[in-house]
Amino acid sequence: MEQSTVLKRGAASAAILVVVAAGWKVVSFFRALLREVYERKQVSRLEDVISLEQLDILARASNVNLRRSAEQLLLERVMRNTGSLRQLLRWCLCGDEEEVMKAATVLCVLVKSVDLRNHPWERPFLWTLGQMLVNSFNQTRAYTKQAKDRTITDQIRKLTTCALFEIVCDSSPKKEILCRDFPEILSCILELALSTSCKEASRYGLFLTHQMAIHDVLRDQLVEAGGIKKVAQTLIQNQGDPMLQRLSLQIVVLFAAILDIDSKVTLRTVAKEKTITPIVVCLKSDDTECVYWAVVLVHEFAINDVCKDEICEVYGLLRSLAQCLAASESSQQRLVLRVICFLGLKNDGFKSEVLHCTDLITRLPVCYASGDGDVVHWSLVLTHDLAMAGRCATQKLLECCPQIFPGLISVTGHEDRAVRRLLAETIGFFCCDEHNLLKIVDSGVLKTVLQYAVSGDVELVFWAGAMLLNLAMTSDDIKLEILKAGGLSVIMELAIGEHDNPQISPMAAKALAMLGFTDKPLVVSTACDSDNARVKINEKIYHLNKPGLNILIWNTLTSDSASQLHYQVKNVWDFKDLNIKLPSKPADEGNLVIVVIRGKHAQAYLKALKDLMLFSEISAGNKQGRFELQGDEMCVIISTLLASGLVSVSHMAKDTTINMDFEFPYNDVVNHRVAEIVVVPVIKVLFSTPPESPISKVTELELLEVLCRHEVHKDTILNCDGFIDYLRSIILQFSTKLEQEEEYPPIYIAHCLGALRILSVLSVHGNCQQQLLEQGVLVHVVNLLFYLTGLWINTVLDTALQQEASQVDPLAMGDSTSIKPLVEELDSLAGEPQLEPEQVELTSITLSDGRQYDIQSGTIRRTRLISSIAEDSNTPGAAESRHQWGSASDHVGDIAVSGQQVSSTPVRPTSMSSTQLKVHEYNEMFSSLARFAVITVSNCTNATVTIPDLVQSQQSSLAQCGALHVMWSTLLCAGAILKNSIALPVSSTIAKLSCANKSSSFADTVVLSAKDSDKTPALHLSADCLEVRNDSWTFESARATHWIDTSHVIEDGPQGWYYEASLKSGSIMQIGWANADCKFEPEKGLGVGDNKNSCAFDGGRCKIWNGPVTEQVNNEYGVEWHDGDIVSSLLHKNGNVSFWLNGTDMGTAFTALPLSQCWSPALSLSTDQQVRFNFGATPFRYPLPTGFVPVDALAAVDKKTQPVIGTEPLPAVRDYLQNLDEKNLHPQPSLYFETTLTSSTPRPFTLGLQTLTSQRGKAQEVCCTVHDNVLELPTGMRLQIYPTDVSHLTVGCGLLLPPGAVFFTVHGRPINFLFAFPSEELGQEPLVPSISSCKAEVNFGETYFYYGIANERENRLSMAALLHDYTEQRSLETRTVNEIT
Repeated sequence: MEQSTVLKRGAASAAILVVVAAGWKVVSFFRALLREVYERKQVSRLEDVISLEQLDILARASNVNLRRSAEQLLLERVMRNTGSLRQLLRWCLCGDEEEVMKAATVLCVLVKSVDLRNHPWERPFLWTLGQMLVNSFNQTRAYTKQAKDRTITDQIRKLTTCALFEIVCDSSPKKEILCRDFPEILSCILELALSTSCKEASRYGLFLTHQMAIHDVLRDQLVEAGGIKKVAQTLIQNQGDPMLQRLSLQIVVLFAAILDIDSKVTLRTVAKEKTITPIVVCLKSDDTECVYWAVVLVHEFAINDVCKDEICEVYGLLRSLAQCLAASESSQQRLVLRVICFLGLKNDGFKSEVLHCTDLITRLPVCYASGDGDVVHWSLVLTHDLAMAGRCATQKLLECCPQIFPGLISVTGHEDRAVRRLLAETIGFFCCDEHNLLKIVDSGVLKTVLQYAVSGDVELVFWAGAMLLNLAMTSDDIKLEILKAGGLSVIMELAIGEHDNPQISPMAAKALAMLGFTDKPLVVSTACDSDNARVKINEKIYHLNKPGLNILIWNTLTSDSASQLHYQVKNVWDFKDLNIKLPSKPADEGNLVIVVIRGKHAQAYLKALKDLMLFSEISAGNKQGRFELQGDEMCVIISTLLASGLVSVSHMAKDTTINMDFEFPYNDVVNHRVAEIVVVPVIKVLFSTPPESPISKVTELELLEVLCRHEVHKDTILNCDGFIDYLRSIILQFSTKLEQEEEYPPIYIAHCLGALRILSVLSVHGNCQQQLLEQGVLVHVVNLLFYLTGLWINTVLDTALQQEASQVDPLAMGDSTSIKPLVEELDSLAGEPQLEPEQVELTSITLSDGRQYDIQSGTIRRTRLISSIAEDSNTPGAAESRHQWGSASDHVGDIAVSGQQVSSTPVRPTSMSSTQLKVHEYNEMFSSLARFAVITVSNCTNATVTIPDLVQSQQSSLAQCGALHVMWSTLLCAGAILKNSIALPVSSTIAKLSCANKSSSFADTVVLSAKDSDKTPALHLSADCLEVRNDSWTFESARATHWIDTSHVIEDGPQGWYYEASLKSGSIMQIGWANADCKFEPEKGLGVGDNKNSCAFDGGRCKIWNGPVTEQVNNEYGVEWHDGDIVSSLLHKNGNVSFWLNGTDMGTAFTALPLSQCWSPALSLSTDQQVRFNFGATPFRYPLPTGFVPVDALAAVDKKTQPVIGTEPLPAVRDYLQNLDEKNLHPQPSLYFETTLTSSTPRPFTLGLQTLTSQRGKAQEVCCTVHDNVLELPTGMRLQIYPTDVSHLTVGCGLLLPPGAVFFTVHGRPINFLFAFPSEELGQEPLVPSISSCKAEVNFGETYFYYGIANERENRLSMAALLHDYTEQRSLETRTVNEIT
């Protein structure tokens, strides 16, 4: 109990102690607090006791701490004293300027030293400062007492703007309040920024301007206050002060970004203040921000195309930009690159300066590797734009920075699709530089090209295909690099793959064809001894060191090892279980198999291979001991894998040590793989669908059309049984549709076009022509032309004669509704003169045999001459035509009359307007059908000249099937575009089929040679061998028949030789001279000027050529030529060569050609190019230089002058020509052609019309004969030719139906006689031209006739229709239904 009481008392005592201790602490706390409050009051009393004057003294003390304490004490006292603040603000606005300055000082200190954010005095301070600044610019109204010291005003402005800047900085509401309360303050700020009296005031004025400019709303007000001009002036004023220039630059950039104001207007306003140079100079500043804003502003000028020329002219611009590019971050690099790109647009001079700025160019590879996508993009854009300038630009880029191309290659895998496409195009520009092409290829460009070829991006795949084709058409070294890189496999995939762009497959096929022409070998090197065995193929080394049987299978498609096999047995009896198998998949055929046998049991390994090896006659060698090895001998076998799993052995070597190099013809390897993987499978795919099937065969036909240009693939195609019949069936099926159906699906048109394109290539080769005739292909091609021409004529006549359609027999019109789907773009004839029926009163015509043709009955009207295709062939009168004598005084050319020689050039008839000529245009697809059909027939005709045994049969077959008539009809129907492409082959074919002397030679005159050694096969030569055209995609060449050598260089001989070439196109051609050692390789793009044995001028590219392309340096020459220009080539006796263009001497192109060799005129043509030569047989367009002679003079010794016929006076031709001033009526011909005879044309020369040989017997003809000075008419009457016409005479021949009579013209004027055939029926039969020689220029309608009436559109249509009817009649007479089907 007691113990419990004691414990309770102890606890109570402890509690009391705790309470006492806590109370003591509380008391101590309050005592300390009271002491602190007391001390503060004492200090406050002390501060209050200190007067303002004392504070002023303390504020000026030398002791810094004392001074700061006094200032702080003053600020706190002022801010606590409301009355003082009010008084301060009143002093700021008082009328005494000096007092205002003092108050402004205090206020500025307050604003700078006190945080006024959300302070109750912030708004009054802002308003007061704004008013003070406004007052300072209007002192006469603001101050009643102005200070004598004028600097006080500047001090007030400085203090005021400083304080305003502190308040409004980065506070949009305060800026808005200030400008709302004081609208004129913006003008004051701008004026202050331009102040020159106080630098500090100007600085703070610019600070405030910048603050206002970064506010979207106030920026517009600033512009309205004239801010653009004034800020631009500050750029000049503040030169040397990076900070102020930086602000000025940024403000201008902000002004240019205002959406409601045209940036160009803003920038032009800035430029007017002569700020361009200061802005560019800022690029050199040490202030990085100043440099950045200078770049931004220059960028604005560049992208807005303002003052770019002025910027480019500033000295040191590129050096400064290069420094910015090297020393800046990606954001600025991007801008610098954009600036250079935009400054270079349409400014070749600036681009040239960029190319010569090494510091800039060497920085580009670093930009390619940037992690910023925009920097990579714009560095590529810059490189692209520079390289686009041409070969000189790419050479300079590579010269300044050899690492630029490896840098470009590093961008190959960039994730941005636009960057990859830009890279592709840039690489393409570099690859146009033939001089550095091999170096570029070695840099790894093929890796990029091949990677993009399988990328799946349609545009990149298309680019890669084009690049591979361009590379494959260059040197053999490049072809070899493509093959080494595994390009053969990729190109094959492009050729046979399916693509959204239909051009990819044909391009790849062309590349395959080009690779097949490489002359570089595939070298297999082996080095084998007892320790090692190495095989080296295409610079790659493969080790076959294991003992036993080692087999390397090398893939010729990918140019890499396909597999390595190794066989080894321990005991001889184990060989019976040795099962050696080689791959036998179709894709493996053609791979190389290299076998190395070393070590123990080598003899047994070799015998184990016996059943797998096939030996050709070349590799057979000594059969005895072929499978025997002696002692330590090893064996190396090089072979090719066959589809059966066997190998065709090419070489076998046995020795203890083997070091050898074996060369495979790489072209054989390529062509074999292409034939097996592309050609044969494509033909199988083609044969898998019937010819008439609507399933598309377009891709297959395009591939075969390209590949059959190669001799190997052509033979592969022709060896496929039924291929020619398949093409014939396609043409036949489409012809049948033309005859019977109203709708012609485009797929059938495309199939027919593809078949014709293949035939046009095959028909170039002589061994194919007879096959085409024997299998009836040419007959069906002629049929196709017949139907196409008929449809076109009916369409045009239906359109032109719609007003009289009801008056014409429907059978004669044809079913016009069936034609409309064919011609989609026939021009409307509205507004053109319609072909109204003409009525002419005629008397009688006296025929040559004295009979009278009486037409007293009255009128004859022209009607359509073509009968319906579906019309019964026995319908009479299907070819009726109208004939009348009409005045031709407005259409004929002038000739020599009354002894005065005047122009004899044909006059373009006014009736054939450009609008009318457009009616002659086919739909594009049908125009192509006609073109390639004509080319096919023409090829068969032209090539037969060199095959005498086939001349008679082939040309007779062509004539009998109506080829002459239908091709002539096609020419007369064709519009300008189609006619331009078929005129030469058509006229050449007609002339050769019409020539009586099929074997006439050109030994007595200089022409283009038709020999295979002098002309590449795809060229078309005119009948007189003076005009040439190339329709192939290869680079075709030809040279003349006569040569110039040292035998012609004599002391008193000519000073040189001259010829002219009249251009009928204006693209890439090489015209010049070649010697006998010059070899043409059209598939490789090698022609005249591409080797040392020739020289040429190319006006399409303005270059001269005299050797391999890679050796041509600084070969720019002359001016660009165009269609219709005359190129003159002059070979001086000293060996110099020069060229004229349209009579203007372009200077010496080549010097000192070795005349010890034989030189002849020559040319090479790219696709669709055409040229006509004048070697001197006709007058030149431009006079020869003194001492020069025509090239035709080389053949002068071979020419024989025909004797003058008769000595008695003869009547003159001109006496029997209708005079131009007489109103006689000239005949409108049913057929007409003209021949121009020159001094080189063999005399006598006959021309006229004849019947075709038929069942009635020998052909009958009505012809006139031209001697040197006499024109002999069919009746035997002879007329004297005017002397000036002997060397250049144009004689025409026409047919009139009815009465089936022939008339002749001289220089376009008709002779007043008609000449009939022996019987009237013969004149109604199908007739053909008859000429005695092809050595004259014959015009069948490809150019304007001298006889102007024949040029009239309705007459040309009439002639075309009659020829079409002739074709139909020949078809019915000479071909049976079985032959057609």
